[in-house]
Amino acid sequence: MSLDFMKGPLSYFSIIVILAKFMGKPIVLSSISLVHPETDLGKKHLKFILNNSNAVLVRENYSSSVAKSYIDNPKKIITLPDIAFALTKNESNESSIYIEKNKKYVGVNFRGLISQKIRTKMK
Repeated sequence: MSLDFMKGPLSYFSIIVILAKFMGKPIVLSSISLVHPETDLGKKHLKFILNNSNAVLVRENYSSSVAKSYIDNPKKIITLPDIAFALTKNESNESSIYIEKNKKYVGVNFRGLISQKIRTKMK
């Protein structure tokens, strides 16, 4: 990812995270694919975004491994190929993501990365 104009959204997403935190809103990164940024500044932005998110839902195992290399609390990372699997409460799994009805959320989606192997893993 590049930080040049229109080549990478990390600096813009950092601003969105700051605004959401300022307004006291939870941040859920949903259905994202991640790659390692090419610049040190990009790596700092990604670390900031991930660590200030309440939950990080990635599409495949590679994105999960990228997220784990930047995030302080890996329990926030869930590999989930589609957000629809998170819409119902799972009583048997305390760490499942549950999106409550009648609450407002802000979703941020990074650029896609095609994975050869997609597997659902709820932690």
